[in-house]
Amino acid sequence: MAWLHRRRFAEARRRHPLQCHESLESLLQAKELSLTVAARLGLSGSATASAASRALRGSLAAVGPELVAMFPLHLYAIGGEAGGDALASVERLDVRENRWVQSAPLRSPRSGCAAVALSGHIYAVGGCGVDGEDLRSVERFSLWDSEWEEVPAMSTGRDELAAAACGGCLYAMGGSHLVWPVRHVLDSAEQFDPRSHSAGSWQALPRLSRERCAAAAVAVRRRLLVLGGCDEDGVALCSAESFDPTAGRWVPLPPMKRPRCNFAAAAAGGRVLVAGGYDDNTRDVDTVEHLDPWQSIGWESVARLPVPRWGVRAASSAGTIFIVGGKVNEYEVGDTQCMDHASGSWVSYAQLLQPRRSFGLAAVSGFG
Repeated sequence: MAWLHRRRFAEARRRHPLQCHESLESLLQAKELSLTVAARLGLSGSATASAASRALRGSLAAVGPELVAMFPLHLYAIGGEAGGDALASVERLDVRENRWVQSAPLRSPRSGCAAVALSGHIYAVGGCGVDGEDLRSVERFSLWDSEWEEVPAMSTGRDELAAAACGGCLYAMGGSHLVWPVRHVLDSAEQFDPRSHSAGSWQALPRLSRERCAAAAVAVRRRLLVLGGCDEDGVALCSAESFDPTAGRWVPLPPMKRPRCNFAAAAAGGRVLVAGGYDDNTRDVDTVEHLDPWQSIGWESVARLPVPRWGVRAASSAGTIFIVGGKVNEYEVGDTQCMDHASGSWVSYAQLLQPRRSFGLAAVSGFG
């Protein structure tokens, strides 16, 4: 089949010769061409093509603001903690208007929860309730009718868990669970497939290589990555691992340069970016580093946060990464920033209405 494809392609080139000696990377320096390609591919297709093509990744990153205008982008900040209280409030940022507004609140307050965008919905997963209970429950927000509903609960309560979507499924990993009088850090993982006719329960996955609380999870090219966190003794970790759903096993990744717990992570252009958190000496971290999981060069430092903070969250869309919220010294903050990949500098956006930490953050495009 590959031989036949090459033969037909060669024949097409012979019949329709193109006298062009420029490289794809050179051609895509033209902003109009990059935007035309993005418009034809759509948002999801642009993200996939960026992960596969270094030339396209660079050109689309350079036209990030125009992509935001082309595909309306919203951030949702969900639950979390402020002043020691679990929050039920939800805020939405319209990036074009640069304004946070109140959205429909959660059915129940959740600190230490995770938020995941998947197939026209946002899932709020786990966390800790107002009475200190580690939550098994999961809520789902419809981007069409702006309402929350309960969906099947996880097998165990998970506070400060890591969660992500990969291959159309929702994954929850690690976290902590109180079995009085001991709070245990978990190494278990589970999966929920909302497309299944028997979508009434979560399915157990192979255990992580070690226990992780306040870790972060992202999906890159149909691989699920779990990064950092802290162990049973509260020591921050720099280790990372990847799950291949096809092979059904976890494999180690290069360790991060700094141990990180309760930090921000997002994926864009085939790379994973981590920012903030606190290290194994409980010092707030301001460094930002990224990794291409399919290269062997390891993590690279790329920038610094304007202010070191932990409990911060990140989300990405069309190659653009936003960093939101967190805690600085004794106070939660509402800072919202977007990183300029070319310069490593930060562009500031509107402040959250309710400063918060350890919350869920999700980015969605094409709605509203």
